[in-house]
Amino acid sequence: MGRFGCGLNSAAGSLTLLENDVISKTSMFYLIGIGMSSPEDITLKGLKTIQASKKVYLEGYTSILIDSQVEDLQALYNKDIILADRDFIETRSDEILDEATEEDVSLLVVGDPFGATTHADLLLRCIKKGIQYEVIHNVSILNAIGSIGINLYHFGQTVSIPFFNSNWRPKSWFKKINDNFGLGLHTLCLLDIKVKEQSDENLARGRKIYEKPRYMTITTAVEQIMSIIEEMKQSEPTKEGEDEEQVEERYTNRLIDPDRILCIAACRVTSKTQKFLVGSMSEFAKLEPEQFGGPLHSLIILGDDPCRKNLNPVEIEFLSGFAIDKQSCYSQCVYMPTGIMPSLIADNLSPSNPPWSTDHSTMDNPEKENQRLLAWTICRFNQSLLKRKTFCPLDTIIPGSTLHHSLSRSHRKLSQSAVAMNIQVSDLVVKTTDKPRAKVPASELKFGQTFTDHMLMIKWSKQNGWEAPEIKPYGNMEIDPSAAVLQYATCLFEGMKAYKSSDGTIRLFRPEMNMKRMNQSARRLAFPSFDGDRVLELIKKLVELEGQWIPTEPGHSLYVRPTIIGTGAGLGVGPPSELTLFVICSPVGPYYRTGFKPVSLLASSKYCRAWPGGSGAFKLGANYPTGFLPQMEANNDGYEQILWLFGENDNLTEVGTMNLFVALEDASGTLELVTPPLDDKILPGVTRDSVLELLRDHLNGSQRLDGLPTKFKVSERPITMIEMLEKSRTGHLKEVFGTGTAAIVSSVERIGYKGKDIHIPVGPSGLGLFASVVQREILGRQTGEIPSDWAVVV
Repeated sequence: MGRFGCGLNSAAGSLTLLENDVISKTSMFYLIGIGMSSPEDITLKGLKTIQASKKVYLEGYTSILIDSQVEDLQALYNKDIILADRDFIETRSDEILDEATEEDVSLLVVGDPFGATTHADLLLRCIKKGIQYEVIHNVSILNAIGSIGINLYHFGQTVSIPFFNSNWRPKSWFKKINDNFGLGLHTLCLLDIKVKEQSDENLARGRKIYEKPRYMTITTAVEQIMSIIEEMKQSEPTKEGEDEEQVEERYTNRLIDPDRILCIAACRVTSKTQKFLVGSMSEFAKLEPEQFGGPLHSLIILGDDPCRKNLNPVEIEFLSGFAIDKQSCYSQCVYMPTGIMPSLIADNLSPSNPPWSTDHSTMDNPEKENQRLLAWTICRFNQSLLKRKTFCPLDTIIPGSTLHHSLSRSHRKLSQSAVAMNIQVSDLVVKTTDKPRAKVPASELKFGQTFTDHMLMIKWSKQNGWEAPEIKPYGNMEIDPSAAVLQYATCLFEGMKAYKSSDGTIRLFRPEMNMKRMNQSARRLAFPSFDGDRVLELIKKLVELEGQWIPTEPGHSLYVRPTIIGTGAGLGVGPPSELTLFVICSPVGPYYRTGFKPVSLLASSKYCRAWPGGSGAFKLGANYPTGFLPQMEANNDGYEQILWLFGENDNLTEVGTMNLFVALEDASGTLELVTPPLDDKILPGVTRDSVLELLRDHLNGSQRLDGLPTKFKVSERPITMIEMLEKSRTGHLKEVFGTGTAAIVSSVERIGYKGKDIHIPVGPSGLGLFASVVQREILGRQTGEIPSDWAVVV
């Protein structure tokens, strides 16, 4: 057995003391979980330890045993037990610990010892006092709740719901419930207990007079939750032109709805009188408190998962068995997922307008697509009923009935059709070239001018969905002159890089973020979405095939360019009926002609790259040509790139190919690294996100970066040219650098603004302090020299 342990297992772990104290005594402090309801729930090891201890205390305020009293414990354990109430634990717990320096002492805890932070604090004090300790675990509500049949790995944060009073109505716990709900995670709500509590008057007068014990019921918990929902609803701001119903709808789509969200009342879990009820909050509110029985109560709020995919058939059967209204419960679990009818209405689905039509496809989210397919199944079925002047509400469908099986078959067929509509990696056809291209020496590579032997291509049409993917020799594409991409610039793209290490391993850097951003761009153009994981698998196969093209010289890589263009023929403004997704690869060196030397920028508000409500936050082809003329003018004036400004105060946004970071110093000498906040004018860069995450991990101590100070600020906030000029004038402008997939990291040595240059210090290597560290860390992860989950092996 170890000493001075952290106590997460039944035996203590080990912790080296800062002082060289050596303790030879064998006395111990034991923290023992005794289970939740009966004295017989004690483990054999716990029982032996209790009987061998000189003193035994029972902590009696964070929870209570459901079916027994202290006398029952004493009878079974054959040991005197001292009840330690809240006052005792908070004011005299050191007495217990001091006793443990001379003899074995056990503190019994209902449930598991780590169900409350109070007990963790006791162990920290043991460490400080040099007291040996051991933790003996037992069942707690956190795992016993699994007896309702719900998988524990679909739970989010656990919350405690406190009693409200006239002066205290905290709401922080409700945000956790809503956050869990939005992520499709269930919430276990532990309901308040008040044992040996003093009134405010008695507490003020110092009188040891205690209130009658109170145990929150399901009824009280639901009433408090519903009151918060109502308060938030009343405080919901009304947007211009909205009526009350529209506010209600917007609010309901964002927060849990008491009328439709399934909850589980878990009463006296593990006891002989254990009881579960399943229903909506509104249904629970209508029940009398007596229907739930005595304490203790817990409440589970199921997460908002489309089509209840987080509920498997066994879970659904369990829930239906405990439901207040079994038929309604089954309908909610299987056939009426959260938001399905609002989705049906909002998307204007109809039997003639399937969910995979161009402007409604959600193929990147299979669960949501399944929900929409089910909605369409119902819509088609009810249309056929309406022709016969009848209608079948979904909640009247009896599980196991002929109608039930009919709908299920229809839904399965549609689901199979949806699979055919999506991109299938297994359908990939590879045609290799018989005329390999000549390789260009790395020293002669110009960015984006040399291309590899092959390309990936996947075609899509409104009628047939995504066709079989194909890797084929690189070459020209045939396209109709009236194609949407030629007439209306319906094009989006991404930029990724593949790196080859000295051992031949090929890695992509955070490619899942590129797929996510590409899908976001597709939605902005009303293109169909796609399964990003599947496209990434296809890209990996292309990159692996082109592995010999990846240069291994420092600063070199294989640039991967996924693109989607509208290829449907015909004039007329609207989403194209046909698309082509293709991926080409190009071996590259540094993006700027200066290589990895610092660059110069021209800060300009003469032209506008992006504006509120526009498309600047998406990687669309149409965003870039309008920058050609400003770029030429900047080059003619001796600058490499444009720094785009926006607004009356000339706010910094981004550089033509990079996000921007600025290091400033305040009057006290504190450094602040600032980058403009993401909005609809700034592209959310993958490298930008990586830099922010690295720096924040450094500051919180989870992953230190050699070369950086331990204290500085990282801010995402607006910054203006006025502030830049002032910081430069006072010598407090310390560094400016840009980040991007193409450029990676580039220091900025000067910024031209209104005819004058702002000079920025750079180090001897051509990189500032932050830029040099960030470049080292990102390149290390890209090439595999620094192990990281960000580097995805091909």
